[in-house]
Amino acid sequence: MGIQQRLVGSYLAVILITVCILEVILITSVNYYYHYNVERALINQAEISAAFFQQYFAEEEVTEQSEKLVRAFSQHTSAQVQIMDAAGHIIQDSYGTNAGKEIIHYTDVQQAADGEVGTWRGFDDDTNEHIVSVSYPLQSEGKTVGIVRFISSLTGTIDAVRYISILFILAGVLVVSIVAILSIFLSRTITGPIRELKKAAEVMADGNFSIRAKKMYRDEIGTLADTMNAMASRISRN
Repeated sequence: MGIQQRLVGSYLAVILITVCILEVILITSVNYYYHYNVERALINQAEISAAFFQQYFAEEEVTEQSEKLVRAFSQHTSAQVQIMDAAGHIIQDSYGTNAGKEIIHYTDVQQAADGEVGTWRGFDDDTNEHIVSVSYPLQSEGKTVGIVRFISSLTGTIDAVRYISILFILAGVLVVSIVAILSIFLSRTITGPIRELKKAAEVMADGNFSIRAKKMYRDEIGTLADTMNAMASRISRN
């Protein structure tokens, strides 16, 4: 393998590793940012809904007020809203489905039943769609009497992350391509003078010391050319 190939290979290896590391960091960051924002928005909605319940419905039975609650909670959100009893049975659903279904097996519902905010990501049992859900306890006098659950599809989020990831990858390919082209030209500034020295050395080796090595740059290779020329001059004089 020649010097030019080794130089270009070295440049490409360094830039390829750098670009790959940056791509992973950027794509991971974008993925986290988008998913975190969706989850954070649902948590905020759940907190507001729980505070609303505690202020206006804490003295009421969740079962009796579930229709009003789901209507009030879903008024300002596009997310699916579910109202459950403390045991994880769905009482009301803003989509009009799943009433009476027990979903206590979801970790977010279990956490809410224990009095904590719970989050979960996975696939919907009915639609097999990738979703994120946030469950929040509805409390009265410090006791969990119900659960509100907000569910949002992650399809749009995943598509957005995938689109941005493709843009990052294409940008990375473009950068590597540009560096590859530049590396070829830069390597020629080293291999070109070396080739000229080689040609002059071959002629001198045949006994022709009138030839002079061409000095192309004022660098180490240029200094070597001067040294060869000085040596050839001395040999010629002798």
